[in-house]
Amino acid sequence: MGATYTCRGALSEEARGRVTTLLAAGEQAKARIVDDSSRTRCGASLDEVIAEIPEDGQEHQVVCPECAQTVTVRRVPTEGPAEEEIDQQD
Repeated sequence: MGATYTCRGALSEEARGRVTTLLAAGEQAKARIVDDSSRTRCGASLDEVIAEIPEDGQEHQVVCPECAQTVTVRRVPTEGPAEEEIDQQD
C-alpha cells in the first residue's frame, strides 16, 4: 500500500443532511466542500486496518482505532499495488 490514509472524523447529522441534499441536486463539488469542512478531524492512521482488508473488490467496514468512526473500504486487485477506495460514514 503506497498511500497513507487517515481518519477524517465524524460528520454531524445536520452536515450529512446538507451533503445529501447537494448530492441529490448534482452538486458534487459543493457536497465535498461541506463534507470536508464539517468533519471533526480525527487524523488517526488507517493504514494498518486497511492492510487487513482482502483485495477482493468487495466493500468492507472497518472501525477507526482512535474515534470508532466506521469506514467503508474496497480494495481492488491490480497488477501493481492494490488500489484503495474509502468512504467514511457515521
